[in-house]
Amino acid sequence: KFEFVVGFYSWSMHGRVLVVALAALVVLGAAFTPDDNENVPLADYAPCMYLHDEGTWDTYRGYAGGVGDARVDLADVVAGHLNRAAPAITSESRQPMCPAGTWKYGVEWESGDMSVMYWIPQGMSQSSLQDGTYVAAASWYYAANKGDPHPSKSHSSKGVRISILNISATIAKASSTPYRHMLLVIPTATAGVLEPVVNHAGGLAWIGDLLYLADTDNGMFVFDMSNIRHMSTDESCDDKLGLVGGNWCAFGYEYVVPMLTKYIAVNTVGGTLKANDACRAKFSWLGLDREPPAGRDRTPSVLSGEYCNNGDSPCNDDPAGKPGMGGRLFRWPFDPKTGRLVPQDNATGIVKPEWAYLMNKRNVQGAAPIVQTDTNADDYRLASSRDYGTLFVVDYNTKWAEYDVDAKDWTYYPEGLHASSSGSGNLWVIVEGLLQSDGTPYPNPRDGGRTFFAVDSDLMYK
Repeated sequence: KFEFVVGFYSWSMHGRVLVVALAALVVLGAAFTPDDNENVPLADYAPCMYLHDEGTWDTYRGYAGGVGDARVDLADVVAGHLNRAAPAITSESRQPMCPAGTWKYGVEWESGDMSVMYWIPQGMSQSSLQDGTYVAAASWYYAANKGDPHPSKSHSSKGVRISILNISATIAKASSTPYRHMLLVIPTATAGVLEPVVNHAGGLAWIGDLLYLADTDNGMFVFDMSNIRHMSTDESCDDKLGLVGGNWCAFGYEYVVPMLTKYIAVNTVGGTLKANDACRAKFSWLGLDREPPAGRDRTPSVLSGEYCNNGDSPCNDDPAGKPGMGGRLFRWPFDPKTGRLVPQDNATGIVKPEWAYLMNKRNVQGAAPIVQTDTNADDYRLASSRDYGTLFVVDYNTKWAEYDVDAKDWTYYPEGLHASSSGSGNLWVIVEGLLQSDGTPYPNPRDGGRTFFAVDSDLMYK
């Protein structure tokens, strides 16, 4: 055993008073061995990065109005137009992982999506339809020059797609879960012109009709799930985007989800933050903290955080001699009625984070709150690719635990996390998957292939 110290920082939503608190956290587990830097807290961090709403909600909604053949309801797509089937993971097919009794259910993708090299899964989030159906969205980014048989002739990247899954089928332990891919697009003022969302797609947060996507270097995109547009699936569209020869094309995808606005990282007065400014955090991933149970008093928030390592991806606020240790976790409050982030005043559109934490962990790829009754508002799980795959559990009441691949109680390369009441207390995770020696993804879950699954949230808490 050894102790970590983590710093967390709070400030008033209406002022600039910084409250600094420190908590000692005990780490349990034998497989993970941090270096000497990882038990040192980052000190005196000030809340100097906010977000600015670009305010293009109505403008981009207008641009999208003429896109495609028609607007389509998400409920109709889920009810009858999910054209792929994700096989259920069985006790024989899943990776040996999770402490006894914690595994609940999960799926692998269709074989083509398990092995495709030019689409890489990253983030995920969840919502529900009016009829009570639970749905999930998973984000994939496009990797150019990775074998796409129909590369775009007009764009360097096809951008980001999402998969919509009917996870009510997953929860019911059906033999497969229906899903479908949709392309995220940016409508423009020029008739017939669409742009791809060229981004790493590191995380999603789904609130009502709004789908937030992490924009790594800038902030967040917001997309309109109430305005899905129907596109042509003619073969001539496979490498084209926009209105071409009378067809509305989306690289062969039948549905697109248009952007509404962006939230851009700014300084405390709304000014530009330089790329290397220590205040400027990366938006490597997103998450949601929106279902507080009794005793967990916290404002509903979109979570954002930084992926930092001691190699090719340091962070701006890394302390000297401690690369990768400057990763921060932010809470951005949202209005449950509108789904929009709450600005400090409507005139400026500036959004202050409600809270921020120093994670003191490298390689973090996602976060979810611990939503058990009476858990502290500052209790979180962190998904990390450290040592091939680690789940950190932090309890502000001085407890710290970790599950990892070496101990065979966690998965390879976890990405996005989501904690929800769907399926009676689930911690959901999406897995990017391991690559084989030839650079191709493993084709099955047991060896570390791509998966989407849930574990019992109550039991994954040492």
